[in-house]
Amino acid sequence: MKKLICFVLAFMMPGSFATNLDPENYLLKISQRLTGKWPTPKEYNDLTAQMSRRSCSEIKCMEDYFKAYIDKKMSTPEFYSEATLKVHERFALQTPYTIPFPLVANDSGTDESSSQALLVYRTIKQNLPVDELFISQVVTRTGPKVLSDSAAARNLIEIESETVPKAEVLSADPGVIPQDAALSFDYAGHPNVSGFFTTNKFLTRYWNTPINNGRKRAAAVFKVMLCDPMVPALERVTAKARENALAQGATESTMTTRTIEEIHRDRHGNQKDCAQCHNRLDPLARTMRPLELGVSKFASRGRLRFYDATNQPVDHPAANFHDLIVKITQQQKYNDCQMNWLFRWIVGKDVNVHPQRFADLLGQFEKDGRRMKETIAKLLLSPEFRGETVSFREPVSYKAARDVLNNCYECHSPFLKSHGAELKLTLSKIAYKLDLAHDGQDRLMPPNYHFWAPSKEQVLSVKTWIQEGAPLIEGMPLLNGDEVMKMLDPGVAR
Repeated sequence: MKKLICFVLAFMMPGSFATNLDPENYLLKISQRLTGKWPTPKEYNDLTAQMSRRSCSEIKCMEDYFKAYIDKKMSTPEFYSEATLKVHERFALQTPYTIPFPLVANDSGTDESSSQALLVYRTIKQNLPVDELFISQVVTRTGPKVLSDSAAARNLIEIESETVPKAEVLSADPGVIPQDAALSFDYAGHPNVSGFFTTNKFLTRYWNTPINNGRKRAAAVFKVMLCDPMVPALERVTAKARENALAQGATESTMTTRTIEEIHRDRHGNQKDCAQCHNRLDPLARTMRPLELGVSKFASRGRLRFYDATNQPVDHPAANFHDLIVKITQQQKYNDCQMNWLFRWIVGKDVNVHPQRFADLLGQFEKDGRRMKETIAKLLLSPEFRGETVSFREPVSYKAARDVLNNCYECHSPFLKSHGAELKLTLSKIAYKLDLAHDGQDRLMPPNYHFWAPSKEQVLSVKTWIQEGAPLIEGMPLLNGDEVMKMLDPGVAR
């Protein structure tokens, strides 16, 4: 019973309680992450036999065995099903509890979920970059009618094209899809076909109206590819006004429709936050106009706009929607976002990782070509997945700045636990809010009514740390000279 409880805790709380894992618990964690299922009795018996043969009871002397086990698990239909569900969750798509394999089409002759599952399958099976989920122009459909009527399959996809793409029979593992049961259509060069974003499931989940004018879809692109939630400023203002009224004694009955309408009328379009989001959303949404009814063959120009690691605006022209998606995959912020997603999926959302350690993982991710399968396998073998802590020597300046910034966590999230470009962007905002360019003379945070106010010495300790390049470990600054200048120069700081 005690062992069973340990197994359950190891699965439910990765990194928090799963310290010093034994091989049996490690096997359990791997199986749960990759398939959502417990290891089979045979797998436990095989592990026990290997441990006995090697006279070994620790993970470190069984690493080659676990590497082989991971590779085997990642070639099973159960893993492809679990991976597809995780991608669906990332896109906030409604999905069944499980996607059964082998894939079988519905009575209408095709299955939309199968098309998306096969995109995930190809990305992992062929060890392709995670970018393939977003930029792929190969569309695959399954169903009994597909091979007999490829034109019908194309029509169901609702993709217009100047030329009819050649249909090819998809070659897949028998456990994934029955033999000769799917066709692939290569729309290379199409201005709009782009992975998950041009599937019926995505386009119906993020429906379009004359009012939102593509912004809902554009916001989903920002969220999935750049980890920018794009929360509407209007909703924030409305929610805050409502919370304030309730805190001051108002009842639910007094929160009338008229009050809400007044908030909307007075606030919408007049907020600085509104302009900051619409300045990014609208140019991207313009490229998605050809996705109004299916996927058109016509292109619509737009722009990719976002804020970089120093909170400075970035602006890239885009010839069409596919060109814009490709440009996003070339940004450092995109790399950080995808690595963060994979880390949270495999290692766990509740696992604290040192920013420098995340930078090391990110560097390896980029060195490996952002390959999804390879990255997942390495995360499963990482110390963090095993519940081990990777420690670093922290500079004195970082400790002093951290002591000051810890006071902010009462109202803000622990921003020093963010990583990569996200951490740099956070530091840029801190520099602005504390007015580090003028040693805190006109700081905006904390607000004047707050019980805590930093002294000048405390403000200077944060400034000193950033001037040194905001090192998180000794001898390794996070910021380069140009980034420091942008954060601290009064003529540049935002």
